[in-house]
Amino acid sequence: MISLGCDFESEPLTHGVPTNSEKLLQKFRSKPTFLMVGTLEPRKGHRQILAAFEQLWDKGEDVQLVIVGNNGWLMEDFVERLRKHPEQGRNLFWLTEVSDEFMAEIYKACSCLLAASIDEGFGLPLVEATKHGKPVLARDIEVFREVGGSNGRYFKDKKNDLVNCINEIKQTAVLENKTASKIKNWKTHAQQLKSKIYNKVKTKKIYDLDQAKKKEEIIKIQIKFQPNPNQATAADPKMAEIRKAVSSVISKR
Repeated sequence: MISLGCDFESEPLTHGVPTNSEKLLQKFRSKPTFLMVGTLEPRKGHRQILAAFEQLWDKGEDVQLVIVGNNGWLMEDFVERLRKHPEQGRNLFWLTEVSDEFMAEIYKACSCLLAASIDEGFGLPLVEATKHGKPVLARDIEVFREVGGSNGRYFKDKKNDLVNCINEIKQTAVLENKTASKIKNWKTHAQQLKSKIYNKVKTKKIYDLDQAKKKEEIIKIQIKFQPNPNQATAADPKMAEIRKAVSSVISKR
C-alpha cells in the first residue's frame, strides 16, 4: 500500500482564522483535548464519541472534545444537540468552515486525534495527525489498521472500551507521536505511485514476453516430434515425451 501524502509545510490551500482563534487554541492547549475531523454524517461515529465524553464529564474528568467539520446529512438532531449542549464552549467545541491554515494550528494545539468511522475509504486525518506528532485513537477497522499501523491505538465496540482508551491516553505522560518523520509529502507520494505503476507495467511486459517464449518452445517441441495425429494415442511414447518436454517448459520460472 502507498500511503497518501501530507503537505502542511507547504503553502496552505485556504487562509483565514477566526478573530477568537488564539483564545481557542490556548484553551485546547490547556488540558487533554481530543480532536475529530470530518463532515458530520452517521457513519463517522460522532454520536458514540459524544456519548463517551458525556460519561467522562459526568465523572468529573477534565477533558475536551473538539469537532471540526461541516454538517453533512441525517445529522440534524445531533447538530441541535451540539448547539444546546451544556458543555458547548467549555469542554465541547464544534468548528465549521475551517481553513487549511487554521486546521494546521488546531492539530498542533490538540492532544490526540479521534477517528470513529464505522466504515472509511482511507482516513486522511490519521496521516495529518501523525504528521503533527499527535497520537491517534481510532475504531478498530481494517482500513485504520492499514493506515495507522503500530502508530495508533484502536478501540473495539465493547462496553466502556472507548471510554477506557480515552482515559488511558489522557493520563499518558508523553502524548507525542514519534513517527511524524515517516509521513511523506504529496510529491513523494506521487513519485512512489509512479514507480509502482511503472514496475507493475514492466513486470507484466516481462511476464508476457516470458509466456510468448514458452509458447515458442512448445511449438518447436511439437514440430520436432511431429506425431501422426491419426496414429498418436495417450500411450504413444512420442506423446509421453512431448508431455514431459512441454511440462518442463511450463514449469520454468
